[in-house]
Amino acid sequence: MSFVGDVCLGLGLQSTLQKRGPDWPFVDITGVLRESDLAVANLECTLVDDRCPFSLRSEPMAVGIENALGLKRAGIKILNLANNHALDCGKEGLSATMRFLDNQGLAYFGAGKRLSQAETACIVTHLGRRVGFLGACDVSRFYAGENTAGIAPYKLAALTARVRALRPRVDIVVVCLHADLEFTDYPSPGRIRASRSLVDAGASIVVQHHPHVCQGVERYRNGLIAYSLGNFVFFVRGNKYQESVPGTAHGVILQTTIDFRGETPQVDWSFVPTTITEDNRTILSSSDEAPRQLRHLKDISDALSDRKRVRREWWRRCHREVSHTALSAYYQLRRGQLLGAVATALRSVKVSENRRWLRGWMSGGLF
Repeated sequence: MSFVGDVCLGLGLQSTLQKRGPDWPFVDITGVLRESDLAVANLECTLVDDRCPFSLRSEPMAVGIENALGLKRAGIKILNLANNHALDCGKEGLSATMRFLDNQGLAYFGAGKRLSQAETACIVTHLGRRVGFLGACDVSRFYAGENTAGIAPYKLAALTARVRALRPRVDIVVVCLHADLEFTDYPSPGRIRASRSLVDAGASIVVQHHPHVCQGVERYRNGLIAYSLGNFVFFVRGNKYQESVPGTAHGVILQTTIDFRGETPQVDWSFVPTTITEDNRTILSSSDEAPRQLRHLKDISDALSDRKRVRREWWRRCHREVSHTALSAYYQLRRGQLLGAVATALRSVKVSENRRWLRGWMSGGLF
């Protein structure tokens, strides 16, 4: 199996896809993906059709289904929908996305019309082996409910229970997580502990997204944990939010080989570095760039065993978030926007994913 990071066909890529066609972003990397038995991606955009309200097409992270035809032709077969953009266009956009993927014969997981569907495993049979996929995301405002559309919640106790329940039904369990803060080379200590507990529960592969830069990879017992694979197809060049951060134009294709001959599946892996070019096309990294990417990946992977360093880096990232929030509230007060400043402060406490970085800052990076 191959795994890639964030795939977003929206933002500035929309106009490019209209001009150059839906296959354009994938042309240089299609061969690598097609070599795999299964290729898995995180779909970080909404695919809309004519049954959606017309206004949805003005959403920056939405793209018309005619411009998403390249996903299947590139060799991608399975998509994680448990992320913070799955409901940018509301339940109508999510329904359109799932409708398109169904029509294309592409498997998906991590979101649904109700909680039971969002949390249901996607089981794919290939070469006589059953592979089970589960997804979860920590963006609480998009969580599915008993009768409302949304994404599968990242609640560790429930997720580990789902892994344990799935393991006897399949030959291998894969979990995709979408969590933590963007633009940091290291996962939070809490996400490291959570990822390892998923392996303890029966997952063989845990692959994660959302930071938009590559994070470390480790073997834990018989499992593989990849904390972030970075951007794969994304509008980075010309996007000030992304382009100002080092590493957002680089990603890796994680290629895994699974040996089923023992009692427990044995996973080996390798990396294919990728680069997003100046015209926002994804290519295989050059012979000069690829070794630098692999050295960086090795360095941050080796650092995962250094608890103090991981805690320190996580605290620094949380500190930046706290500082940014405090400054936002301060300038709102300066402008006389008292209610806005109060709302900004309350979001730090009331929203579960915000409390995560607030705890990280207050605990010195321990959580």
